[in-house]
Amino acid sequence: MKKILSFLAASLLLLNLFVITGCEDEPTTPDVKDPPVLSIGSSSDVVEGGTITVAPSTSVAVQLIGTAGTDGLKSISFKENGTDMDLDRLDVAGLTIGSATHLLEGTSDENGFTWDMTVTASDTPGTYDYSVTLTDAGGLSSSTNFTIVVENPTTPLDATLMGVLFNQAGPAGRGAIDLQTGNTTGISTADPTTGTTPDMAELRDMGIDPTIDPAVEENWRMQVTSVNGTEVRILIDPSTENFDFDLVDNKEAIAAEWAAANILPNQEMINGVSHDVSDPVVAGDIFLVRDADGNIFLIRVDSVDPVFGSNEDSYTLSIKY
Repeated sequence: MKKILSFLAASLLLLNLFVITGCEDEPTTPDVKDPPVLSIGSSSDVVEGGTITVAPSTSVAVQLIGTAGTDGLKSISFKENGTDMDLDRLDVAGLTIGSATHLLEGTSDENGFTWDMTVTASDTPGTYDYSVTLTDAGGLSSSTNFTIVVENPTTPLDATLMGVLFNQAGPAGRGAIDLQTGNTTGISTADPTTGTTPDMAELRDMGIDPTIDPAVEENWRMQVTSVNGTEVRILIDPSTENFDFDLVDNKEAIAAEWAAANILPNQEMINGVSHDVSDPVVAGDIFLVRDADGNIFLIRVDSVDPVFGSNEDSYTLSIKY
């Protein structure tokens, strides 16, 4: 009898637990809202996450496309380098933007929009990061970004060429060089092959040291100086840390190195006129020459080639201007 009563009691307990468990409310899944979407349209000068390089104060077209999610759009904000954008350089066709955070709620754009926007680049060279954030009434947001690099315009080089400057004590028609053509010429006589005349030269060699016996040692001085009113400098400390002659591709870059270059360290009288004269030239030296018209030539010495027992010595030069 006791076993029967115990069985009945256990059955009632299980039934009670089943009833209680079965009556509990089913868990509910919260509503998942779709966020807004902001993108850059095809009628733009920039792309999402991209970079464009322009001159100061250039107008940059940016087409913005905003799409509402579950909730209506509330606002859109514009940042430049992390701070509110200068509204004087922001124009949205057909709209008056009175704040860097522009309200959309209650306007015709709260359900979505396509804006043709113009950003006027800064007038100061530098890198400017832009971010635009679209926020809806539920607090969800979407952002897009792009970068505008502002650089001063540059002037292409007129020429990149090679030339050879010979020992001034060599044959007639040698000892100076026309840097605009790379042609050799003499100090007082024209080159017999090209007809290049002395008045066309911008750089000259200093010839030999007459106190040295060429049968004993090299008497070529391996020094250069100005001619026809030019000014010659040597580049010791470039204006940029990673200066590379091969990468110079505009006149402004050459002008910057001219400003950074040093006056030649020695002075000598030539025909009664004082001239700045270089130390003995070695391969890798960088010289700059400015002529009477203001043209500046950037010169790299690629090799210095003495010919013992002869005045056929020469420098091989790379020239940019």
